[in-house]
Amino acid sequence: MLMTFSGPDAPVSVYALHPGVVHTDFFRNFPQYQQWIIAVGAWLVNKDCWHGAQTTIYCAVDESIETETGKYYRFVTSFTFVFMSV
Repeated sequence: MLMTFSGPDAPVSVYALHPGVVHTDFFRNFPQYQQWIIAVGAWLVNKDCWHGAQTTIYCAVDESIETETGKYYRFVTSFTFVFMSV
């Protein structure tokens, strides 16, 4: 399957992405005291839904990255992992 959709003329572009930690109502059914504890930590790192969706939207509509299939995106930019061998 990968060989079918690889190359510059491929009909499909594939991206891996991480939207970040997005504030949702996932914890709405937790007990109130747990919601407060989670809210304190989440307040420091969470994004709202609008900001969390930007990387997904970027990969879906930006024509300039059409040929960059197989890359990892976060914070609306391409990200490269650096692996160290031990």
